[in-house]
Amino acid sequence: TQRARALTLSQIDLMDGIKFEQYLSQLLKHQGFSNVLVTQAEGDYGADLIAERDGAKFAIQAKRYAAFLVGVEAIYQVLGGKEYYRCDATMVITNHKFTQQAKILAKRSNTILVDRTQLAEWIRSFRG
Repeated sequence: TQRARALTLSQIDLMDGIKFEQYLSQLLKHQGFSNVLVTQAEGDYGADLIAERDGAKFAIQAKRYAAFLVGVEAIYQVLGGKEYYRCDATMVITNHKFTQQAKILAKRSNTILVDRTQLAEWIRSFRG
């Protein structure tokens, strides 16, 4: 919807986790992902969204934080989600930034990290 497209990062910072996941599902579709599914809120096995692109199935962990850096726990969670949902790839999306340890583990595990800067680019392109 047009209203959803016009969101700013400061509005995203105020969202609850569920709304953030729902907004990300729209952004992911705009980024070329298909079969985007928001998993159940409780007991999601480490993946908040499942999506496909370029023949690969992604387990995606969403972390909407007010001030915390996203640490290695998010990587561990999404790697668990990858196994549970039988995915090929992993991604963690945040409205904030990642710790150095998270970046290192992500590189080792081939987990794609989308931080605040990248998220802002996605939003700009979504607004079109």
